[in-house]
Amino acid sequence: MANHGNLCLSVIMVLHNSEEALSDSLPALAEELRRLPEDCKAESLFIDNLSAVDPTEQINSLLPSGRVIRSMQNKGFAAGCNAGAKEAQGELLFFVNPDVVLDSGAISELVRVLNTETDAWATTGRMRNPDGSFQSTCRELPTISNILGSRGSALSSLFRKKNRSSNAGYTLPDYPEVTAVPATAGTALLIRRDTFIELGGFDERFFMFMEDTDLSAEIHARGGKIYFCPKAGAVHSWGGGSRSSALKRSRWHHISVWRYFHKRIPGTLTFVVLPLALTVNFLISALLRVFRKA
Repeated sequence: MANHGNLCLSVIMVLHNSEEALSDSLPALAEELRRLPEDCKAESLFIDNLSAVDPTEQINSLLPSGRVIRSMQNKGFAAGCNAGAKEAQGELLFFVNPDVVLDSGAISELVRVLNTETDAWATTGRMRNPDGSFQSTCRELPTISNILGSRGSALSSLFRKKNRSSNAGYTLPDYPEVTAVPATAGTALLIRRDTFIELGGFDERFFMFMEDTDLSAEIHARGGKIYFCPKAGAVHSWGGGSRSSALKRSRWHHISVWRYFHKRIPGTLTFVVLPLALTVNFLISALLRVFRKA
């Protein structure tokens, strides 16, 4: 049994053929860990989901204290995070993607808000695209209508023509102040270890995508809040965390959306209408990718 009183923070990063992203993200992470207060000792755990190349040498060259745990099979992002949480010794868990380059002071700000907002169960950072523009990773909890109107939907243009309300889609805007949000991506997420365990961790039925939204829904259902922290910044190269193809990621995203609704919002729309809509959307998205490459 790990002694959880020795460490303040455990960084958990799940990898799958992520060597290109790590060359950018690890130096910033190492600098962030050096900036933590002396009374906040930290560890870094890297859960490798069957990468083609063992990332241990690369990680130890950039972050000598990093600990790599190699899995003999790729069970997915949620399972990788849970495996890291089981090994973690810190009171706080910081889940961060390998394609995230943290700004100076980002981790400290997430910790500060988690400790000062009395109803905070988790905190999340403000992501930017590589060109510096804002990247929305916070969202409303999904419904049938807003998921079809989201930015990732090939049907969204048609949907928005029929519904021009500001509620079309479910991604949230930038906020200048610390703000409670219904749901967040797990791109850069801080949560107390005890809270994560109480929530049951990430649901491993989600191979990748939607496990973070599902965790957010569980926090919301139990009366907790997630806080968006604009001063905890980072650059996120969306999809740059592994060499998995865009089509493969899209397939898993569509499957995970259906699994989320099957779990959280069962009913006729979920079991009949949504599978058809998701299938059509996936096919349209795949065709659009083909045409763009042609």
